[in-house]
Amino acid sequence: MPAPAPQPRVVDLEALADSFAWPQGIPEAETYTLLPRPRQFRPIWTEWFEGIGGQPSVWQMEKHRPKWRKNWGSKERKLYSFKRTLVQYALQDIAIKMQTEPATLRTKEQRESWGIRGVECGILNHGSLNKFYLFLMENANRQ
Repeated sequence: MPAPAPQPRVVDLEALADSFAWPQGIPEAETYTLLPRPRQFRPIWTEWFEGIGGQPSVWQMEKHRPKWRKNWGSKERKLYSFKRTLVQYALQDIAIKMQTEPATLRTKEQRESWGIRGVECGILNHGSLNKFYLFLMENANRQ
């Protein structure tokens, strides 16, 4: 009897996201202002996991300041949702690749590059970051 096929390992998306976040400790800020909507994905990734302009990363704010978005209006909430959707797509793309071809994404840099490249390919295929986001949302609503 042949040995059972190895099961692909399940990738914990939160742990994966933690691996990209720069260790910053607990952010002192109680509020946060997102950067305006960019035309490319890399600034979103940087803002989400590293922080920009001396601000903590969005990821650190999510983990340590649960009420940091409570006073946002509709515009800020939509911008946050836009960015979160794209980051989640990149993380899921990385997780799939890690399950199917783990040897190709051994380092944090390789995983980050794969995730960013996946979104950038989506932008090229759809014509803009906004159109790619709308495509993701349309497909999410179909499921």
